[in-house]
This record gives sequence, C-alpha cells and structure tokens, in this order.
Amino acid sequence: MHGYPRLKLSINSLTPDIHQSHSGKHPRIGSTKLTRRTSSDMLSSIRNLMQVQTDRTQLETERKKLDKAKKLFEHEKASKTTLKGADRDRHVEALEEEVKGLKEFAKCTVCKKHYRTHILTTCMHTFCKQCVDDRISARERRCMTCPTKFSAADVKQIW
Repeated sequence: MHGYPRLKLSINSLTPDIHQSHSGKHPRIGSTKLTRRTSSDMLSSIRNLMQVQTDRTQLETERKKLDKAKKLFEHEKASKTTLKGADRDRHVEALEEEVKGLKEFAKCTVCKKHYRTHILTTCMHTFCKQCVDDRISARERRCMTCPTKFSAADVKQIW
C-alpha cells in the first residue's frame, strides 16, 4: 500500500463519512441515510481495489526481476559462445579465407581485375564493364565464355 498514497487518502477520507452516515450526522449525505450494508460494501470494494493495486505492484516487481534474469541469462549464453584465443584466431582466418574466395568469385573471368558488373542477357554470363565494352568496340560480339552472339542492347548492368 505504500506506493498508492492517493488511494490511501481516498480510503481515509471515506471511512469517517461512512461512520458518520450510520449515525445520520454526515453533512454531505443530509437526509439520505446509507445502510450498514452499503457502507460495508463500499469499504469492501475499496479494500479489494487496494489489494488489486498491491498485487499489480508485486507482479510488476516480479516481471522486472524476470526481465533482469532473462538479460543476465542471454549475456551468459553469449559469453560462453564467444571464441577466445587460438579458436578465435582460427575462426577469423577461416572467415578471411571465405571472404577472399567470394571476392575472387565476384571478379571478371576475363581480366580478373574488376568486379562483374554487367550481364549478357542472351546467355546470362557476367563480366566487368571494361571487358564487355572492349568486345563491343572490337566488333567481337560473342560471349567470352560461350559462343552465343550478343548486341549492345543485350548488355545490362547488374549493380
């Protein structure tokens, strides 16, 4: 109840009203008299509301504890899967080799200098712009990988 001062004030202000209504001396009620049952129902409702608020506070506290424990668990899990020392170095080397292989794969099969940026739509082979432009300007309009003919309109940029 310590976290709900307004609710506590409401209860404290209503309690004297209810007690005064039993004696018929309540100034705001005047001639209307509350029965003992009505006032008991009101007190019971207020107590129930206070209990709900207390339960809600406890649930919120437990939820925060659970979230904190979940974050701690995730952190522990991540730290256990983190590679250290020689394992980390081997893993980094393997990744660097894979990146190197992918870069080589992305390079033009003709000049092996530039990345593949253009595609021949007739056969779907890819080359760098310079190699395709050299082929077109030399009037050698056959794919450099297969014997399929192409025109300048068949060349499209892929990225």
